[in-house]
Amino acid sequence: MTAPKLFWVAGEPSGDLHAAGVLKELRRKLPEARHEGYGGVRMQAEGLNLRYDLAGDAVMGIFPVVKALPRILRLLKAAENRLRTDRPDALVLVDYPGFNYRLAAKAKALGIPVLWYIAPQVWAWGSWRLKKTARLVDRLLCILPFEEPIFRAKGVDAHYTGHPVVDHLAEAPRDRATAELLALHRGKGPLIGVFPGSRGHVVDSLLPDFVRTVARTLARLPDARFAVAVAGARFERRIADAFRNEPRVVCVTGRSPDVMDAADLALTTSGTTTLELAASGKPFVIGYRVSPVFYAIAKSLMQVGHIGLVNLVAGRTVVPEHVGYRDLDAGLADDLLRLATDRNAADEQRRGLAEVRAKLDVRGAYARAAEEVADRAVRGHQLGRQRPGPVALPLEDARRTRVDLARHVVEDDADERAITAQCDIESEAVADRRITRQETHVLVRVLRSEPRCREEGCNESDTEYACVVHVRGPAFTDQSNVVTN
Repeated sequence: MTAPKLFWVAGEPSGDLHAAGVLKELRRKLPEARHEGYGGVRMQAEGLNLRYDLAGDAVMGIFPVVKALPRILRLLKAAENRLRTDRPDALVLVDYPGFNYRLAAKAKALGIPVLWYIAPQVWAWGSWRLKKTARLVDRLLCILPFEEPIFRAKGVDAHYTGHPVVDHLAEAPRDRATAELLALHRGKGPLIGVFPGSRGHVVDSLLPDFVRTVARTLARLPDARFAVAVAGARFERRIADAFRNEPRVVCVTGRSPDVMDAADLALTTSGTTTLELAASGKPFVIGYRVSPVFYAIAKSLMQVGHIGLVNLVAGRTVVPEHVGYRDLDAGLADDLLRLATDRNAADEQRRGLAEVRAKLDVRGAYARAAEEVADRAVRGHQLGRQRPGPVALPLEDARRTRVDLARHVVEDDADERAITAQCDIESEAVADRRITRQETHVLVRVLRSEPRCREEGCNESDTEYACVVHVRGPAFTDQSNVVTN
């Protein structure tokens, strides 16, 4: 018996981290399973056959994405080809919606089950994609407690598996040498942790603001000390150079948990770090810089009042946020000073952070997510082994059906043609012929990509309608795999 096979895509460092946690648990549940795809070095360490380090090249924002578009399209095409030539039992997507929605559409057109771990935040900026998620994703694994009811209300098979932040912090190894360094660096005033992020373009855009914020804070609170958590070796030089003239700042590479442990309060970019700081109970301030174009677009699309995950989980403002394209340092420094000098303000935020931690403290999040992935992988593997042979269709019926389907296909958006026709089983043309969901996408796939019949010995080569007498379909979930009048 062959082993289940999964194709993974994680396009950001945080996705690489959390997907690696799920892979670690999966190795216990399905030790024989094979894993390949796009991710990062953490996933690779847990057994992923890494075809490209997508997490190491993470990009966000309009202009960085446009610049990287040729490479992204090449990777998307390569992934689609891999799904076709070495069909997995399931596609597992991790966050990264811009890329993953497109690959999900390709997988669904091929009849491959799609799981999505770490739900795309369409509830914040793209509610029109909730319906699209329902069409493309077979199971959505949410890590934020408020996400499950939002997605379920739109027909998505969503499950809250818990946020791994508490588990991750508890299990992260601590480095004694780093702790001793930070203890020696501490002065009479507070030690303030600085977390500029793990994405290159975020570090580049936000670092000048953080450098100025540190300078402003030290000018008014000279006894303070700062510890900058450098996400990786590739950022060491630029961050160290930025603070080279300030002896009250120390840079620590790859030891974010140690910096959180030692710090009294923090300055951070948006992202998962905000939840880690909430779990640690340390007061902090959020800063995030965007381009003027992105800011204008985001203002028109955003449907929530916060960007910080900690505030979204709380449902109110617990942590101050400073977001925009103008200088952020004055506001950031003011809030840091307030938290450092006003005990009531700091205690009030700590109480709010405790509420957030209580909502997130669901231990075993990786194990629950791995259970869902394992279940889908095994089911997909069993169905794959039962996949039927050639499907015999009455030729004229099949041709008429293809004409009807073609009409439905071209009426919808180009990027969703196959998916729209696949799922539009209530339409008159499809319902009259009792075409199953699976059969519909078989026909659409042939319509779009098979100009001639490839079955050996078949002479049908009509270029107007490709032959659908001989179609090898995906794993049907029922026995009604023949289109009839």
